[in-house]
Amino acid sequence: MKKYFLVILLVSFQVFFSSVNAQLKFSNFTTYPDLEGNFILDIITDSRGVVWIATSNGLVQYDGYEYKHYDVDPKDSKKMGSILTQKLFEARNGHIWIGCTDVVSEYNPITKRFKNYIVSKLADFPLGIQIIITTINEDSRGRIYFGAVSYNDSKDSHALFYKDENSTKLKRFDSPNSIEVKNVYKATTDPLGHVWIVANNGFFRIDKNNAIDNKKWPIPEFPTNKYYSTIKSDARGNIWITSSNDVRSVLSVWNPNSDKVKTYPLKQSFTEKNSAFWITGMEFDSKGNIWLATTFGLLCFDLKKEQFEVLNENKNQGSVRNALTCLYLDSFDNFWIGTESQGIFRYSNRTVLKSFVNKKEDKNSITSGWLSKMFESGDGKIWMITETGLDVFDPVKNSVTPYPIAKGVPGAFWSNGIGLYSPEEILFQTNLGRFLFNINNKTFKKITLDPILAKLHIFNLITDSRDNQWYCTSNGAFLKIKNKETLRHFDLKKISGSNITSNEIINIYESPKYGIWLLTNNGLFLYNYESDKVVRYGFDKKKGDILKSQDINSLHVDKEGIVWVGTWDGGLGKYNIKTGKIITYTTKDGLPSMGIQGILADEKNNALWLSTFEGISRFSIKEGQFNNFSMEDGIHGRLFADGAYLKTSGGIMVFGGNNGITVFNPNTISKNSTPPIVFITDFKIGDNSIYYGIDSIKKYKKAQPKDFVLKYNQNSISINYTGIHYANPPRNKFAYKLLNYDNNWREVGNIRTAYYYDLPPGEYIFKVKAANSNGVWNITGASVAFRITPPWWRTWWAYTLYGILFILGVFLVDRFQRKRLLEKEHALAKEKELAHAREIEKAFNTLKTTQLQLIQSEKMASLGELTAGIAHEIQNPLNFVNNFSEVSSELLEEMNVEIEKGDFEEVKNLALDIKQNLEKINHHGKRADAIVKGMLQHSRISSGQKEPTNINALADEYLRLAYHGLRAKDKSFNAELETHFDATLPKINVIPQDIGRVFLNLFTNAFYATHQKQKTANQEYKPVLCVTTTQKENFVEITVKDNGTGIPDGIKDKIMQPFFTTKPAGEGTGLGLSLSYDIVVKSHGGTINIETEEGKGSVFIITLPK
Repeated sequence: MKKYFLVILLVSFQVFFSSVNAQLKFSNFTTYPDLEGNFILDIITDSRGVVWIATSNGLVQYDGYEYKHYDVDPKDSKKMGSILTQKLFEARNGHIWIGCTDVVSEYNPITKRFKNYIVSKLADFPLGIQIIITTINEDSRGRIYFGAVSYNDSKDSHALFYKDENSTKLKRFDSPNSIEVKNVYKATTDPLGHVWIVANNGFFRIDKNNAIDNKKWPIPEFPTNKYYSTIKSDARGNIWITSSNDVRSVLSVWNPNSDKVKTYPLKQSFTEKNSAFWITGMEFDSKGNIWLATTFGLLCFDLKKEQFEVLNENKNQGSVRNALTCLYLDSFDNFWIGTESQGIFRYSNRTVLKSFVNKKEDKNSITSGWLSKMFESGDGKIWMITETGLDVFDPVKNSVTPYPIAKGVPGAFWSNGIGLYSPEEILFQTNLGRFLFNINNKTFKKITLDPILAKLHIFNLITDSRDNQWYCTSNGAFLKIKNKETLRHFDLKKISGSNITSNEIINIYESPKYGIWLLTNNGLFLYNYESDKVVRYGFDKKKGDILKSQDINSLHVDKEGIVWVGTWDGGLGKYNIKTGKIITYTTKDGLPSMGIQGILADEKNNALWLSTFEGISRFSIKEGQFNNFSMEDGIHGRLFADGAYLKTSGGIMVFGGNNGITVFNPNTISKNSTPPIVFITDFKIGDNSIYYGIDSIKKYKKAQPKDFVLKYNQNSISINYTGIHYANPPRNKFAYKLLNYDNNWREVGNIRTAYYYDLPPGEYIFKVKAANSNGVWNITGASVAFRITPPWWRTWWAYTLYGILFILGVFLVDRFQRKRLLEKEHALAKEKELAHAREIEKAFNTLKTTQLQLIQSEKMASLGELTAGIAHEIQNPLNFVNNFSEVSSELLEEMNVEIEKGDFEEVKNLALDIKQNLEKINHHGKRADAIVKGMLQHSRISSGQKEPTNINALADEYLRLAYHGLRAKDKSFNAELETHFDATLPKINVIPQDIGRVFLNLFTNAFYATHQKQKTANQEYKPVLCVTTTQKENFVEITVKDNGTGIPDGIKDKIMQPFFTTKPAGEGTGLGLSLSYDIVVKSHGGTINIETEEGKGSVFIITLPK
């Protein structure tokens, strides 16, 4: 085991190494000096991204914000078992295993407690020999193997132990075939779950059935007893092996299936004489390249090129050529590197962008200083002007060629770009004057511009789409029309609200939609060729919103006509000039800086790329999200220059800054960097923690843990959370929200604790999300659900009891009140009942009287209809009486004469005539008497007494009364009366005056209908009323038929209703047919039916029982 300690003690050896220098970037290294002075033996990151570090001084945890040291207390079995940590491993159940000296510790991240297993009790090492756990591996079934060595490297037996997933005990591995494993140095698990072990006594494989085989060492020329070896299985099952001793180091790969081996020796020396070189760790990146931790720094083996790459040390930033002890690749593509005494390093293997920077030692690098301008030539190359010269970048060859100003213009020591003077000539300023550089023949030529421009500082020269030249100067803009020599001056300080700084025009942007935009140090202006006017925008409150800053650096107009304005110290403005609305994006929205130096549009992906004073940012217009790129992403530096940005015809974007350029194709860059891993670390009630790592609401779907059902007086809580992302942890930011309490997300910057006080009872879900330093959010985040129960007096059963008591109280009060009120009301009720009875009786009598009056009114109305007819009927017998009286008087005179004559025969004859006349007078007198009696009988109230009645005579009498009554009113009316009386009809028991009233109503209505039709019909129409009586089996049928107007179907069902009439107002009461119905149906048990056809007539059929 001497070789193991040689690694730890870093014994120096001369090494040979075949390398390609300067491929690994020093800027991608981050140092963590907090653990300086500690020997770092192992590093891992768990599934949440937290870094675990095994040091010579115990176990350390790091989450990007703070370090946590785990103490050792022999009296507390829930703490670490040893300070001498050696090996780390995360099992698939999330538990962290720590291999120590004589002890194996298991950390449960849910309970945050340790469980310790004493290894010395299982081993048969000599008494007093310390056991060091060197390897921890897990097979496909969850069995974890622990390999051990002794400090004195003695060839002791039983150096392999294991623990099954469902077992609580650590056991010694005893092979059924008596194969012993002694002093385990290294081990790895392949994709099939087989565990490969390099031990003091051989090379072993344990399959997934726990069977062990002794395998042949695949590289016998590099035996394990002469070379320090490390092994690791790749995703394809190949076993990679490093071998190091005092004279050579090699990297080998072995395919267990084909048994083929390929070796990559490190031949060329790159270390100083007698320097130590050992390979101490090995990892694979996402591209399959092999990374090696050595005692002389970090190496990368490019599998495609089959060559090694080593970091070139940056002398200005300190050395990373340290003795590296371990290596681990996390989920963010970071390599965590342990050292002998310099703490830990992190190397970011994620380079997104390409940069070209000035290097003093490289004469072929880009010229130094700030970039001021860049242009694309016709051949697709990019020309740039810096403070010390010109450079051309070839996107095809991916190379830069410098043209220092000192060589091209002797005596010149600075330069500043102005613009393209012609397609082949670049105009720039030097300390010796203005010059033109010809990009074809690479020559410099001094130029004298118009005297007006000679004394002015020229910021920019732009040629617009009309081939007119615009000079942006310190005293306004000057326009030189094509083929004209004169200059037109635009003095912007004369525009309302402007001043002398408004004449400092730094750039011009031409928009086909709007015109020429003038970007100044004090305002945004627009010149329109058509109107020939300059107008200022984003300044006047009366016309809309105001830009946050009037110092305009950059501008872009998209296809929708939205003007995107980059300002100094005012962020990014989204300006709709039609509505005057401006939306400003600041660092609160994710911008890395408030100074926007350049804007380039990525139309294909609907995004804007921004250069700022804190790196490059990609803004997704649709999502409104910023994705920021820092040094780790490959930018040349944090500071970018205004005016130094370009999008080539091939879609390549170039941004220039203080010491170089950053080049990229936006279509090949993922718009989202990896967001932080977010989880909740603690849940406290006051100072008491009750959280055990349950950080997902999905775990609450079945049942909540009892600890997360809080009492009503446990409603002041604090929740700790974190977001793991190591690029720039201080710039990670968080937002949280408590559902059912917070209306909106609370953005809290880098604060990692949420406080809530006096929460009301209810169910809550706490959600937290985080964004990395690039502004990319982990939207899913983490969450925890909890419930606060109400106090007993606010529980459902308490409210139920309150309800019962309330109802009971109401009931008792109600019963008491009822009893009291009932007694009071009982007396009042009697009095009210008597009064009510009297009122009812009075109302009944009134109603009865009214009813009789209505009936009597109807009778009198019908009597009125009969008056003329009755008068006519009485007049006839009276005429007979009068006539016969006069004749009898004359006969008496004649008889007296005959008596005097003595002619008694003649006297007898005359006396006989007088007798006959008197009989006739008596007959007609009785007839008149009968008519009067009938009239009186019709008018008086019915007695209700039925008597045998001749229906034929009754019908005939009322028919003639009704007819003559109508003719008395209208002499022009004539109607044909037809009677078909059944002579065999017997007398039947009826109330004569009531049945007569029915006949009268029917006849009167029939005459009225025929009379109305006669008024509108032609002369051929003749009213006819036919009355028929017929004897049936059990009843007598009376039919009244007319050929009048008929009854419409719509009112047929209403004519029997009281007070319904079709006659004009004042001509009918509406009671006739209603009373007739009552008389026939209710009083006599008969029926009354109607057959009618509108316009042709009606038939009323009455049946009366015999």
